[in-house]
Amino acid sequence: MEEIKDLQTDVLMDMLAGYTSDYSRMIKEGYEGNEFINCQTKIEEIQSEILFRSKFEQFKHNAEVMAVV
Repeated sequence: MEEIKDLQTDVLMDMLAGYTSDYSRMIKEGYEGNEFINCQTKIEEIQSEILFRSKFEQFKHNAEVMAVV
């Protein structure tokens, strides 16, 4: 599988939705094995990457605005 940083944001969002669905199912079923922990870790990794990209884009936008002023 490709590294998370190399994937398009829309792909990350789809992955996040899938992992979140699996995670919710595992919680309902009371599952606490390695698969549950791996799923939780993947969700956190994807969320971190999406947040990083969002903050980077905001910083880039602010820098462009400041360059115009």
